[in-house]
Amino acid sequence: MVEEEKIALAKVVIRNKEHLLAIRPHDWTLAAFTLHYPEEIHGTDKMKEAETVIAARIDKRNLILAKSLIRHTMGKFVPGEFSANDYSKTLLEIIRTKGKSEPVRIVPKGAAERVRSLADALEKSIERVKKERVDFRQPGKRESNAG
Repeated sequence: MVEEEKIALAKVVIRNKEHLLAIRPHDWTLAAFTLHYPEEIHGTDKMKEAETVIAARIDKRNLILAKSLIRHTMGKFVPGEFSANDYSKTLLEIIRTKGKSEPVRIVPKGAAERVRSLADALEKSIERVKKERVDFRQPGKRESNAG
């Protein structure tokens, strides 16, 4: 494949849905990447909201706040810090608890705070990040302010 500069295409079923894969050499192994079928790709011309979004004016204050939030929350991307199966882990924990005939304790998430505007929401997010040094890459994970 490397010498011929070619990739392979394959079809695979994942969770009752057929997916198209591109298989190509990568570091002396083969890597598979899911592709989209043409009917799964929609242009913005098919979106009702596209004209509204394109015509929208961006408030300068909101843009400044959004950039500030990005600067305060960005960090080095470490793929191992992300977990794609939090739902599965939680479900398995519930099943194991029920299997032991123990009551399942469900802890509701806190109610969302009402926000009047995007600017208010951005300001509150920035304040929270500065105060708690929230790591947005993992829900509930926080870094210490030390250092």
